[in-house]
Amino acid sequence: MGGDGLRYGMSFHRVGAPEGIVSELVYVQELWRKRAEVAQECADELGELATALNYVLRANYFGSGCVEGDLLFDALTRVLRGGSRSLARSSTDAASLATASEHAIAEMEAADAEESIGE
Repeated sequence: MGGDGLRYGMSFHRVGAPEGIVSELVYVQELWRKRAEVAQECADELGELATALNYVLRANYFGSGCVEGDLLFDALTRVLRGGSRSLARSSTDAASLATASEHAIAEMEAADAEESIGE
């Protein structure tokens, strides 16, 4: 967006603003709503994947008591746990993004309401 005090893709309705600015505000608010929705969907799916990854390898099928089988099982278990932790962190980050998007919407609506009162 332009250098007229707009930041982070937000725009606010100003008293006496032309209709185009109001339409832009509605459009931008819808974009933030969609961002929040998509981020929450990602958070949910990544959380489910993190949990599911923990169950991929529940037992040593590579030869319990066999040095090579035990080593392979331990190595794969470490990789899967690391992947699960990574997915869980990404899920948390996506949930934080959804929350931040919701806050952005609330800030825009509050600013718009303040400007509307002055009309």
